[in-house]
Amino acid sequence: MTMSGREMTLGFATFLIVLFGVTFTVGRSKWENWQQITTTRDNQEEQILLSKNLIGQRETWEGRLEGAKSGLKVYPTGLNVIPQLLEALEAIAAQASLKVPNISPERENILGEISEVGIRCNWEGNLEACVRFLYALQADENSMYTIRTITITPTGKEGLLKGLLTVDCAYTRGTADPAIGPLKVEPLPAP
Repeated sequence: MTMSGREMTLGFATFLIVLFGVTFTVGRSKWENWQQITTTRDNQEEQILLSKNLIGQRETWEGRLEGAKSGLKVYPTGLNVIPQLLEALEAIAAQASLKVPNISPERENILGEISEVGIRCNWEGNLEACVRFLYALQADENSMYTIRTITITPTGKEGLLKGLLTVDCAYTRGTADPAIGPLKVEPLPAP
């Protein structure tokens, strides 16, 4: 049986259509895989560049860390500093005319060479007293205080506010000058 020219053309056309369909189906999944691999490679190259930049900045970050650590108050190893920190916060609050009826410390966290204690305070006062207190905490050169959380709500009395705040106090342990004694709070100028 011999095929006519027309049958051969139709057979060849059918073969090409089937070949194209199989190639398209297989090729599409390979194309998607290739695009995914390319995207992953580009992301990895970006991460490598970012990591190289961070590694290049290591000395800068270490210098900043050492500068921050040198500004921290040093307490002797084994000394319970929580009473001194509570006393200092109460003194700063009193100086700012802010009432702190309830103040309680969290446990001490030791993060390498730096130690930290969170202190939760319920407070009451007017807006000016609150601002003066927050300013005094941030401006204190002898200690490092960071406000972790603060809530402010009206009391219902004219101009009075109340709230809860958590202050993180950072310091280091080591050999401190025994003549330093307890924390001293000096009056700060108005903001």
